[in-house]
Amino acid sequence: MGDKEDYLTSYRVFFETFAATVNPEDQLPVNIAGYTITESELTGEVLYWITQYLTEKQCPLTLMTPLRRIILDEVRLASKKYPNDFGYKSEESVYIALRLMQAVTARVNDVCLRYLDNARLDTLPPPPPLAQRDLKTVSCATKNSRRVMEDRHVEIGNLEALFGIEHPILPIETSSREKLIDITFHGRLGCETYIPCGES
Repeated sequence: MGDKEDYLTSYRVFFETFAATVNPEDQLPVNIAGYTITESELTGEVLYWITQYLTEKQCPLTLMTPLRRIILDEVRLASKKYPNDFGYKSEESVYIALRLMQAVTARVNDVCLRYLDNARLDTLPPPPPLAQRDLKTVSCATKNSRRVMEDRHVEIGNLEALFGIEHPILPIETSSREKLIDITFHGRLGCETYIPCGES
């Protein structure tokens, strides 16, 4: 019982702080990379903005993945049901990035404010066991031993939880590196590479 109260207390503190500091009138709460976004780029851009926004609001790491999944699912459904609200231009089959980003951050605000209700707060999953938690990571691109700024990096520690992929739970040693994945997106063309770390 004590563990449940501990994580729910930290979640409640986050949501209360979020409610006290959120500015729904902010027109550009996160960075956008271009003017338009294709349908194939939608999931990646939405995850990038959600992560950037929640990180800025100091969301607990154990709460980040469940919130990203909830918000991503809601954005996917709403963008199909009400495409104009998300800046979709049907004649070009693209989303206007600014309008999409504003709709996504508004959805993040709605979801986070929804969890101020204790009944809803209790529905959030508990943090995973320590061995399965997202690790604090850093990423960058290097060229000739110097950092370069061309690429964006988003670390997703638990792809299975984010996308609801069920798999049998196998005992994993904490020193095992097979679970780490390097995801590379090349030039926003939808080309991604999934490479287990240590094999590249």
